[in-house]
Amino acid sequence: MNRPNRRLYVFLALLLVSTYTLLGSSSVRTLAVEPLSPVGHPGAAGFPAGSWRLTANLNFTSTSLDQTQWTPNWLVSDPTAISNGFQYLYDQNCFNPKLDNVSFRMLNLAVVQQGCTGQNGHVWPYQGSVVSTVHSMRMQFGYVEAKIDFPLLHCRKGDIKPKNPQCVQNHPAFWMYSGTPTSSSATTSEIDIAEGLQGDTCSLIHFTATTYVDHNVMHCAPPLEGWHVYGAWWTPTQVKFYTDGKLTYAVTTPTGFNKPMFLILDNSVPTEWTPSAPSTLGVAYIRTWTQQ
Repeated sequence: MNRPNRRLYVFLALLLVSTYTLLGSSSVRTLAVEPLSPVGHPGAAGFPAGSWRLTANLNFTSTSLDQTQWTPNWLVSDPTAISNGFQYLYDQNCFNPKLDNVSFRMLNLAVVQQGCTGQNGHVWPYQGSVVSTVHSMRMQFGYVEAKIDFPLLHCRKGDIKPKNPQCVQNHPAFWMYSGTPTSSSATTSEIDIAEGLQGDTCSLIHFTATTYVDHNVMHCAPPLEGWHVYGAWWTPTQVKFYTDGKLTYAVTTPTGFNKPMFLILDNSVPTEWTPSAPSTLGVAYIRTWTQQ
């Protein structure tokens, strides 16, 4: 090949690469803002038919956690600070924002076996991770779903079904909460859309009536391997739970279960069944809709 032709071929190759890069970037930008529809199929056993308006599309397209959308710890204002876990009785981890990692358009929430000290001096044997929309958004009724890859491992002591091939590691969850991180109101409500409990994946609601007694209504199933879409449709009369668009469970909405809730994703370490580390909860996106 003579030198002028070689220069021409190099120029055309570079032009092709540049064009491909620009087109790829454009596609990614379009994906983030397009009018997306809920996962599933209309019908009695699947996701309800109808017109849906996308109200939030929380994804992880940048190289770090978008803190205009997500708060990376619990109970503290400093986004870099280590914070206490949720409850001393049920979990044995602090929350370390350094374990919230965004890569390859995914959020990774990690657990490590490393001691840490919470904001009140309490020492925890594990570090976990959490993000929430406590300061950015809440929803009151509507449909919410997330595409999640739960961490699985061979079943261990304390798992509900130890003969299953695999169990959910630790205590990861995708949930909604109506209070503030410090509230103990008798009217606080909670929807746990997909929660790892003793190896199973569970869907449940917590609510209180006129006292501080916690009531919960629960449905559990063996975990699914790989990426799946977990959702909940919350109306004034029912809360319906879906996996990959298929109805799995429904419960009557309790009286007073109508306060706006914020979204939470966490990977925590249990006290009541055998912990394991390291583990990672993967999240591709979270989306919310209202029905028109």
